[in-house]
Amino acid sequence: MADGDYFHQLAHRDVAIRRQALQALSDQSDPALLKLLIGQPQLFEAELQELLVNIFVRNRSRWAAEIAGELLYATRESMRQLGITILHRLGDVSLKPLNRLQHSANPRVRLGVLQALAGIHSSVRAEWIRPFLADEDIRVVQEAVNLIRQYGDETTVLLLKDPFVHYPELRDSILWAFARYFHPEQLLHYFKAYFVHSEKLLHTFLLILNGYSPGVVNPILEQLVTAILDNENISLLNTIAKHLNTHVDWTLPADLQADLSNHQAALPRETRLSLLAASPTRAFVEFASQWNADTEPLTQCTALYAQRFPELALQYATELPPDLKPIIKKYAAQSLVTQNSPSWETTFAKNADPEILIHILNASASLSEKNNRNAVYRMLRQFPPAVIATFLNQLSSRESKEELLNNYLKHVDDVPAVLTELSSRVNGLGYLLTTYFADLFTHHDWARIALLNHLKVDQAFFIFTRLFAGETFREVPIFQTIWNYLSPAVRPAFLLAIINHSQTADIMQLFNELSVDISAETLILTSEFLDLLTLQPTSVQYIFLTLIYYDLENFKRDQ
Repeated sequence: MADGDYFHQLAHRDVAIRRQALQALSDQSDPALLKLLIGQPQLFEAELQELLVNIFVRNRSRWAAEIAGELLYATRESMRQLGITILHRLGDVSLKPLNRLQHSANPRVRLGVLQALAGIHSSVRAEWIRPFLADEDIRVVQEAVNLIRQYGDETTVLLLKDPFVHYPELRDSILWAFARYFHPEQLLHYFKAYFVHSEKLLHTFLLILNGYSPGVVNPILEQLVTAILDNENISLLNTIAKHLNTHVDWTLPADLQADLSNHQAALPRETRLSLLAASPTRAFVEFASQWNADTEPLTQCTALYAQRFPELALQYATELPPDLKPIIKKYAAQSLVTQNSPSWETTFAKNADPEILIHILNASASLSEKNNRNAVYRMLRQFPPAVIATFLNQLSSRESKEELLNNYLKHVDDVPAVLTELSSRVNGLGYLLTTYFADLFTHHDWARIALLNHLKVDQAFFIFTRLFAGETFREVPIFQTIWNYLSPAVRPAFLLAIINHSQTADIMQLFNELSVDISAETLILTSEFLDLLTLQPTSVQYIFLTLIYYDLENFKRDQ
């Protein structure tokens, strides 16, 4: 095909025909044809680009690289990017042409050279990137900085010190580049003079600190605050305060507060509150007690103060306004438990406050370490049943209630007395004790079934209904064993539960085989039980009364 024919097809409106012409050219390496190709903007559509790249790369000649280099002068960005791709794919063949293009007066060309070199080398080397860092066009310098951020090392990052000084608009990006290779202490050494004069750079540095432990961050915060105070650029403390509000483990030493107090008149109240909440001093409590502004910052900072310094917060909690005390208790409790503080048991023993223990239990429920949770439950012994009843009624989760109750019963000495008191104080106690008594039955701990005698009749009935009315408990030996441990006042509830879950014939057979006396004389029908009986179906009432009285006339006469 003659050149004119190629030209005609390459200029055709139909993409398929242009593709066919490109494929026909793919095996040729005539520089004139390559020149022809870059003069056809319609070939630079996305679906033809790979074919075009392949033609140049297959050529593998210096001419191909030089012709591709001309694309760097193009005004269309797609053509420039294609030139960069071709030069990159040609590899070392492109280095000489790129070396010449690097000195072009056109900054867009120099930028393209830089991008192509990065692709060829697949890394950043000091010897070829240094000239671009000194380029007179900031776009070129910016790209060089970006490449060092992505592909550099400690040596090439150090080349960014001069651009950092000369290009204020690039300092943020350069700081992130340094952060990839240098510890925050080194960054502070290099750039502290800039941090204490630039809110943007200080903010960036604090973002960089996000990835480090408090052991690294907190000494740096102290140095930053001290330097800011020394330079009297007090407004930058607002930036420090904002970051303190989002990091519960960031703190300031107590001895800084004296220096900060000298500048308190120049600080917004919210900033001062945040700085005080980050220090283990009483000053926060004093300031918070006088707060009469928006409550949201106060609530947030009170929670942070309690989490950071839980023991101190509990010590000073009584000095806070009533609406802040619950916040202190909640977050201090959570903090001591989740931090596994060695002193938390002692701390809470000194603050035997039902509300605090609620928060301990809520916090410990989310812990995976059983040792922590067991320590919480051991501590329950110091609280009387009335307090535990308050806890149970306040907790919203049934699982939390059950776990609290079961563990409390495991650790107290006088379980009968505890159950007697809880029975009149805890809502839904029978429901909560189901698991506890199920464990006793699973282990055939029949003697402890007598604990049911210390519950109210309706509570015992609920437990019987849930657990004791199955086939197993209608077996004569088991029935008689349980019956003998139950008090006359609780036996009717046991009997009623079995009737509720049995056929009449089975009931009659069971009672015919029993060697125990089941009659009105061996039972106490309390008013609570009679109320319970009236709620049962008529057929159940009839069977129950028939069993214990043998005929209803006796029952009517006794009533």
